[in-house]
Amino acid sequence: MYHLNFQASMSDDALGLMLAQRNPLDIFSLAATEPFPPTFYVSLSVWTKLAGSSELAGRFFSLLFSLMAVALMYRAGRRLIDGRAGLIAALLLAINPLDIFFAQEVRMYSMVTLFSLASSYCAYELLAERSRSWLAYVLSSLLAVMTHAFALLVLFAHAVSALIVGPRDSRWLRNWAACQLGVLAIFGAWVLLVAGNLASYRNALVSAPAPWEALWRSFGAYALGFTPGRQFTIALPALLLALAVLGGAWLAMRPGGGPKGVGAPPYVRLRAAVFTWCYLLVPVLLVSAISAIKPAFYERYMVVALPAALLLAAAGIAGLSEGLLAGKRGAALGAGTVLAGVAVITLAVTTGSHLRRYYNTVPYARSDDMRALASYVSSAPNPVVVTNVAEGDPLYGYYLPRSLDITTTHDMADPTADLSRLAQQHPVIWFLPFGESDVQRQALGWLSANTYPAAVQWFGNAQVLAFATPAADGERSSVQPAPLAAPVRFGEAIELTGVGAPAQLRNGLPVDVVLGWQALANPGRDLSVFLHLLDQGGHTVSQHDGWPSAGSRPTSSWQPGDVIDDRHGLLLPPSLPAGTYRVEVGLYDASGQRLRTPDGKDSAIVGSVQVG
Repeated sequence: MYHLNFQASMSDDALGLMLAQRNPLDIFSLAATEPFPPTFYVSLSVWTKLAGSSELAGRFFSLLFSLMAVALMYRAGRRLIDGRAGLIAALLLAINPLDIFFAQEVRMYSMVTLFSLASSYCAYELLAERSRSWLAYVLSSLLAVMTHAFALLVLFAHAVSALIVGPRDSRWLRNWAACQLGVLAIFGAWVLLVAGNLASYRNALVSAPAPWEALWRSFGAYALGFTPGRQFTIALPALLLALAVLGGAWLAMRPGGGPKGVGAPPYVRLRAAVFTWCYLLVPVLLVSAISAIKPAFYERYMVVALPAALLLAAAGIAGLSEGLLAGKRGAALGAGTVLAGVAVITLAVTTGSHLRRYYNTVPYARSDDMRALASYVSSAPNPVVVTNVAEGDPLYGYYLPRSLDITTTHDMADPTADLSRLAQQHPVIWFLPFGESDVQRQALGWLSANTYPAAVQWFGNAQVLAFATPAADGERSSVQPAPLAAPVRFGEAIELTGVGAPAQLRNGLPVDVVLGWQALANPGRDLSVFLHLLDQGGHTVSQHDGWPSAGSRPTSSWQPGDVIDDRHGLLLPPSLPAGTYRVEVGLYDASGQRLRTPDGKDSAIVGSVQVG
């Protein structure tokens, strides 16, 4: 629960919450946008009808599955290994960065982790002939594969385990085959319904690593999650992998033990080791094999095998505490206990350090803060948002207020006419670029030529451009540069001869500023303009940096005698106090070095405006 609502996301949380607002029956069309079965989104839709559609409510839904997985992890560890290993395994899952990441994300990954673990637990109980609950195995397996297709890899792991260490009774084998084939048949029916969408789906994040690389990258995610942790990039995954290898060896060769602490025959010990190793390795090997035909590996999808890695690591720690194979007396036991304690403490401390930054830094685990972006674009009076994303994007469906006028370039048959109309109706056009398209380039070209670039803000990887419009509604009009009493020279080649700006402004509206430049000589390089609005204490309350004339007249092309009208905009904060503010102007080169005026200053105060 800690900081469950702290992080913000651009798409993942919003996608889940947006889809949850649909009717549960309508969500079966989800495969039109993603190749994932509908179990998570259908159940999330039902949940939000009871708990609401806030980020907190959606993430709590994911958290519930993570908490249940921790409890089931103890049970699975106790049955496969022993009670001590079960406690260790539950602890490792409770502090695991990858599981915590998914527990705070409105996606299906904590759900598929739980159901894959539940399916594996039921499978092992059937293999060990300690249970006849075939229905529980079918239901948990069906829920797993209908939550995420990669859970099928876990079912293949169960099949391999059954071939190696399963009972040889014909009736048992028929029941086993019937269960697996039944699950595959239902999943196959869903695949046939969405085959066209699955064939056209593309994910730029998938890759095709070799098996050993896939295993290492999976352990990197198991140990570190998706948050940056350079100081642990190699050490923590290596420790987890070493403990897993040690645990697998100890499971196969321990001299005593067994699930209930009594002596166990060799085939029972071998069964636990084979089952857990298959649970971990078969998914990795199958993904590598599939990737040889079509890239399919993505660390996020390999969460289905996370419980196996932690169970083996827990077995490794339990083995160390028993002195491995050297017996339970003397120095071997003491040294093993110390090593086990060191392993647990190391995992806990490094993971805790890792998670502390995750819990307390907004962009640490998510690349885009859409809450702040939505608040920012709503700050101006009567704004319009123009984006290059389709109308079904989560940006529309969840984060941006419904009161905003939102237009997508995908619907613009004539960007020039559409943007001209919007410029007459709105004082600010917010442009949210995304990807590349001819329409987006055309729209940006028109905005650069016909409006005032007012601000550039980044919210993680999401960029927001503000364009002030010379609106024709009587409130503001296009300004022209008024000659300065004394032109200001910057460097040896450029002179500022005039400045134009409205004398009276309101909060939240942009200041339209036009600078009149004259070239005394060719500057020989490209220079950027900076424009600041200063309060009476000299503090910057708004600023804009950009190329002269939005890049259409670079200074490297200026020739002696050229006169350039250079339009800019300064976006006023909505809460800016009334008063008089000064306008500061300057130029700087690619290295950030500012050009100096004849009196040695690196900027010039060229006018003032009245706000309020």
